[in-house]
Amino acid sequence: MRPGSSLNDGPNEALHAGGRIESLRPLERPQPTPGPRARARTELLSMAVMASIVLGYAFACWGPDEPASISEAPLPSTPLTIEELHPRIASVVEEAAGNGAVLEVTLVQTSPMYPASVVSEFSRDALAVAQRMRQFFPHIDNQTLRFVAEVAQEPGDGLLFSIDLDRARLMSKVGAADFSFQDLLNQAQAVRFLDPEGRRYVASFCADPIANSATQFCLREVH
Repeated sequence: MRPGSSLNDGPNEALHAGGRIESLRPLERPQPTPGPRARARTELLSMAVMASIVLGYAFACWGPDEPASISEAPLPSTPLTIEELHPRIASVVEEAAGNGAVLEVTLVQTSPMYPASVVSEFSRDALAVAQRMRQFFPHIDNQTLRFVAEVAQEPGDGLLFSIDLDRARLMSKVGAADFSFQDLLNQAQAVRFLDPEGRRYVASFCADPIANSATQFCLREVH
């Protein structure tokens, strides 16, 4: 800028006169108008972001229904205790009861999808435990094998119901390839409801088509 330019005359005159210089607002640089290619890239980027959001939401809604807080670590190839037979075993207790020893195994679920799934998943887990018990602990001689259903989200201790099975009779059947979790429920000798919600879950299961093969169990327990 050449000397004497009028651009600086105003501030200099005020400074020399002892006046106050106000801060000037920063200049706003003009934004270049995007060309056709730049607009196309922007639109494609926006579409990609929206697609990733939709896919993430779909996966969250319809992804695998795995329990949130249950460890699904691989089971040991040679379990040393009953607790190691299944990742959903919460506790194992052996107690004397009336006419013989009872081996009680509590199985827990943390995220049941709907009420009927509580009984179906519980009985599937019980069948898996019984099959592995037959394989790895053939010398267990408890007369009664009791499975207890627990749901972590329920108020209180979460214990819903238990089923008692004749251990020797069950062990003679679980080795068959066509022995299902419905068959296991039909083998139950006694069902104890530990919480009023237990009856609701059993009733929901028996009203579902998946219970068609558990007729004996449902006829006895649903009133």
